[in-house]
Amino acid sequence: MRSVLRYDQIQGNITPGLRKDHQAFMLLRLPARGAAGAWLKALAPSVTSAREVREFLRRRRTYNASDEQIATWHTKWVNIAISWDGLAALGAPGIDEFPADFREGLRRRAEAQLNDENIDRWEIGGTTDREAHVLLILAADTEADLNAEIGRQQSLAHSYGLKELTTYCGAQLGGSLAGHEHFGYRDGISQPDKELPGAAPA
Repeated sequence: MRSVLRYDQIQGNITPGLRKDHQAFMLLRLPARGAAGAWLKALAPSVTSAREVREFLRRRRTYNASDEQIATWHTKWVNIAISWDGLAALGAPGIDEFPADFREGLRRRAEAQLNDENIDRWEIGGTTDREAHVLLILAADTEADLNAEIGRQQSLAHSYGLKELTTYCGAQLGGSLAGHEHFGYRDGISQPDKELPGAAPA
């Protein structure tokens, strides 16, 4: 039986990939549960779905849009990733079902796996109060639009008491990403949105 993917319920960075030239990565710590939940509720309408990204790509193909035309659309995309500790801070149910390596988190995994006396000096995650609960992935077609979205998300986060640990953007990642994700790989080149007949669901 072929499964049907709910593109409106999947983040756009999962499939087909954000593929924007300008991206930023905001690392945040959550406040007390009530404020954290209120922030997430306020953020939710701006999280970009796979359906929105697919519609953008269809529009770009239909109009054979140039980079200059696309810039006038002022498209800004937001996706979110949450650590196990972040899910716990939000009071999410069922989180003990996750694998142990995800539950332990980066710092505790590093302490168990690495012989590295410098872990406590890591810029992010070296100590409990520097561990990120949330990663916001922000993307746009122009630097100006990206900066506007960074400012909007910073204001929203701060208004609900989130702590911004840091925000990395294009200049710190080698300039424009030109359709590549932050590790330098071409974004969206391999995605789980197609299934062969009889294959396990993506």
